[in-house]
Amino acid sequence: MLALILALGATAGLQAGTTPATPEKLVCRWYPEPSSRVKKTKVCKTRADWEYYDKEAREGARELLDTTRVRGRPGGM
Repeated sequence: MLALILALGATAGLQAGTTPATPEKLVCRWYPEPSSRVKKTKVCKTRADWEYYDKEAREGARELLDTTRVRGRPGGM
């Protein structure tokens, strides 16, 4: 009985330690078409690609806000 438990524990450890090499899952988002109120386009990327895309968009927005500030007031007012 003890040998069976040890054997099962050893195979479970091997299974838990090995992960199959699978590509990242795709994450899809829907974006509205600029020329339509109804039509949307589906864009699919990996999670890492979306994180990079979101980071670049945030940095671009921050740069745009920083360049439009005049005398330390947001929006130049």
